[in-house]
Amino acid sequence: MSDPLFDTSDGNTPIDEDEALGLKLTWVRTRGDLNEAEAANILDARRAIRSPAVDEVLDDHWLRQLHRRMFGDVWDRAGVYRLNIGVSPATYRARFGPEPFPQEPAESCYDFTTLDTVMPHPVYGAMFWLCVLNPSDETFLDVQPLIEEAREVALARAQRARPLEASG
Repeated sequence: MSDPLFDTSDGNTPIDEDEALGLKLTWVRTRGDLNEAEAANILDARRAIRSPAVDEVLDDHWLRQLHRRMFGDVWDRAGVYRLNIGVSPATYRARFGPEPFPQEPAESCYDFTTLDTVMPHPVYGAMFWLCVLNPSDETFLDVQPLIEEAREVALARAQRARPLEASG
């Protein structure tokens, strides 16, 4: 049963303080407002951007520019993305030490807004995920083996799950 004084139907869910961090538009109060603001910004970007060549779509710089165009009127960190990588426990511990990642990211020693720094994932660090915001070319080369490992970890997990699916 819904609360008649507080309509949380589609689009009316309020945006909490954490979600509003980095939001440029003070009039945005609900998910519906946010969807509307982002849609308008995306439409403006679509009108302004020509169709890209294939090599541009695969270019990190071009993609960041596109993201800025699509969300820059709404968010102050438009153009920033996080590369997330799930690795083995051994690899994770070799990089960050044996201590488990705290359940509360604020209890860690990391600033999760720092660009181009490999660090534990703020939410999934306890599950051996790491991340980097806007990796430079050099950092991307550094994490390339970790991306390969993540692929192997995911494949092994999928293969272990297959027998369970077949018997179910």
